[in-house]
Amino acid sequence: MEQHHFKSLLSQVTTLNNHYIKINELTGENFNVFRILKLDSSEVRMHSAFIAELLNPQGSHGQHDIFLRLFIREFCFKANGFDSSNCHSDVELHTAFISQDGSEGGRIDIIVTDCNHNKIIIENKIYAGDLKSTACKIL
Repeated sequence: MEQHHFKSLLSQVTTLNNHYIKINELTGENFNVFRILKLDSSEVRMHSAFIAELLNPQGSHGQHDIFLRLFIREFCFKANGFDSSNCHSDVELHTAFISQDGSEGGRIDIIVTDCNHNKIIIENKIYAGDLKSTACKIL
């Protein structure tokens, strides 16, 4: 490729990058309250607690089960019979001691349990790479 093609390509990339910078400024895309409070990588203390509180129908947000219903609609393809209005959420629930080979035991980041003992289990991973998407499983 000739030098003028490279210059043209770099000019287009620069223009596009500047355009995205401007969009981010106008929309507030760069604002992150968790980063400001230095909690952006605090999985247990911040992210799991915050998500669990939103998914809790008795949460201090006062929105009852609206966030949980939205979560179920978006991520749980087979949420048959989950009673979102009558449930509770727990953070860092101890399941068992970790086995020698690491295949059993540990803690569940977030678990939402309804009155019929159906459960939604959420593993919250910060900085994990993109994983193959899986359906939310109601146990």
